Amino acid sequence: METKDYYEILKLKKSCNSKQIKTSFIKLAKKHYPQNNKEKKLELSFVEIAEAYEILIDKEKRHIYDSYGLKGLYGEGFENYKTLSFNEAISILKGLTDNSSQKSFLDFQNKYYETSESFNFNGLNWKVDGIIFVTAGLFVPLFFSIIAVTLFGLKTNPSAQVVIQFVQIISVMLGFIVLFQKHRSIYLKQGYAWEFFYFVLPIVFILIASLLSALENNIKVMMLELIPKLILAIFIIVYDKRLVKKIKETFKNHLGSLVVTVIIGTIVMVGVSLFLTEIVETRLFKLGDSNNQNALIGVLNDPNAAKSTKIGYAILLMAYAVIVAPFVEEVVFRYCWFLNSSNKWFGLITSAIVFGFIHYGITGDYEHLLSYTWGGAVLGGVFVFTKGNTTHTWLMHFLNNLYSAITIFAFASW
Repeated sequence: METKDYYEILKLKKSCNSKQIKTSFIKLAKKHYPQNNKEKKLELSFVEIAEAYEILIDKEKRHIYDSYGLKGLYGEGFENYKTLSFNEAISILKGLTDNSSQKSFLDFQNKYYETSESFNFNGLNWKVDGIIFVTAGLFVPLFFSIIAVTLFGLKTNPSAQVVIQFVQIISVMLGFIVLFQKHRSIYLKQGYAWEFFYFVLPIVFILIASLLSALENNIKVMMLELIPKLILAIFIIVYDKRLVKKIKETFKNHLGSLVVTVIIGTIVMVGVSLFLTEIVETRLFKLGDSNNQNALIGVLNDPNAAKSTKIGYAILLMAYAVIVAPFVEEVVFRYCWFLNSSNKWFGLITSAIVFGFIHYGITGDYEHLLSYTWGGAVLGGVFVFTKGNTTHTWLMHFLNNLYSAITIFAFASW
């Protein structure tokens, strides 16, 4: 295993391009295609050729292979290595030689969403690493949140809310430790760890909150939300060069499809969210605003607050909810989440649930589950559709939050 050379298997140089990889694969695959499954030697050669093609044609996997070798792809002990089946190898060959509707869709995606920095939806072993990550980041906090709602009245119990928040942080930290130990060579370098920093950084600022004691409470709370996420956004921009490169390339080479996708996606997301909140939640179930919404409104509806305080709070709210949060949350709950879950559909389902959970799970505001989960589902769907491009979901999230902020300001008691 350690001596396997994918370039040598496909008889290619390291400088080869994607067209040369495809051409060589088709030629060698047809040559080594076994006439029946009894020809085990030919079958193994055919599968190995397909495996080499699958790694080298994927820009993300090829980059990892070129930089860190087979251990970078499969782990120090090759624990993430899985041999392709004969049928999987056949499917890869057919995907290149058949003129199917699936191939047409892939061609469409490549034309309008392909960048030089391809997203790797299968970087880890989803049945092990993906389950560990999602259990730590979602299943454990969700379980304790439901228990707290049932037994301790989470929605009206601030102490229980603090406990659930710390349970979530501890669970994420433990998940990070396990996965970091398994994948030391890539975990901090390739975007896998952003969720950990998202939950841990605010602890530092809670510990120094006393330095802000002179500020009005709503202003202080908003600053404690804004500052850690702003610092994380800066870290992401400085250290995640591949993500930043993908965003720049999208604006430069795919501006038209970016604008169309963002507009259509935002209309769908906001339109259905309005239906769920105004018709289903408000009129059908007679529910009020969510706790998350009321927390954002903060001092703006306080008739006793000074106008200067309200203006200062409004500026911080815009900076947090419109400028910083959409970018950071999309990096964490789309980009990082899909990297770690390492299965496109597992990632889509769980990212939608966790995106809802961060808005209602800590406060026990489960009545508004549908509207928040829907937003996560649309953003996750667009992320998959655009081949793992955070640019589209970030701008959709930005427009959605901008609309919400304008609505809050329009009805505020100035």
